[in-house]
Amino acid sequence: MRARLAAAGTTFTINGEGNGPISALVHALRQDLGIEVDVLDYAEHALGAGEEATAVAYVEVRSHGEVRWGVGMDPNITTASMKAVLSALERLGVELGATAEVAGTAEVAGTAD
Repeated sequence: MRARLAAAGTTFTINGEGNGPISALVHALRQDLGIEVDVLDYAEHALGAGEEATAVAYVEVRSHGEVRWGVGMDPNITTASMKAVLSALERLGVELGATAEVAGTAEVAGTAD
């Protein structure tokens, strides 16, 4: 998985491997940014029907003993899932590297390699 993150005017790319896109993102956050995070729960559903449906993902994460939920929406379920993880990290106040924090406008584009 490769994800391009944009936060606080900074854009950077992280890479990770896992048994799925969320696992790969968590690995990349740990490896490339030193962020300790564990995914505790995950759920998803679609808003609408057919090809035009929007995917919604909910992720419960723990970092340094604190637990938060995050939500992500996107036409692509993989991207929605990644956005949910970043949303949860934002709610925890976790910084993305030394100079950038997750902002409300953080964008994630991911591909499963």
